[in-house]
Formats: sequence, C-alpha cells, structure tokens
Amino acid sequence: MEEMLLLLREDGDASHVLNTLHGRGGRVLQRYGRNVIVIEGDERVKSTLADTSDIIGVYTSEVPEGQMPTNDFSGSLGISAWNLRQSENYARTKANRPGQGLSWGDPAFEREG
Repeated sequence: MEEMLLLLREDGDASHVLNTLHGRGGRVLQRYGRNVIVIEGDERVKSTLADTSDIIGVYTSEVPEGQMPTNDFSGSLGISAWNLRQSENYARTKANRPGQGLSWGDPAFEREG
C-alpha cells in the first residue's frame, strides 16, 4: 500500500471518488478542504482513480506548484504539507530523530529538545 494525494476538480463529485476508492480497497488518511484527499491504496486504486473524471491528479510525489487550488485555503495547506513530507530534507530529518522507532514510554527513548 502506498500513500497518494488526490486533487479533485472544483466540480468533482467527492462521494463518487470515495465510493470508488473504498470499492477498490483503498482508505482515506486525511482530507483537506473540498478538493484534497490523502489516501492509501495499491496500484489498482491508483490507476482506477487516475481514470476518474472527477480527479485532476493522483500524486505519489510532490504536487506541481501550478496545481495548487486558488480558492481553497485548506486544500492548499494540505498540498503544502504533503509536498514538505515528500522532500529529501524531511525524510533525512525524520530518519535521524532521537528515539526513532521507540515508543515514548521506552526507557531508551530520548526526548527532543
């Protein structure tokens, strides 16, 4: 399973997209505004949704700057967060966090700061 960001058209039918997603075994992880949904799914989910007319794009990496919704602040914020998580710097920082992989209650866990 892979995380993907769906960018719906302004007039896209979110109900139809979500029914298609769930029918193919995918699941919603996060929703930002009306037009941005972060999902988890396999290649079958990805290809099915990419062919859906309600969707502008299905992204597994950074969303291009020109695709940002202009009248959906929550959606733009969600895409900005998604793009940050796709960056090399984010991955490197996350991989080198103190206590990475340990539960917070583990005696070896070292708090940040």
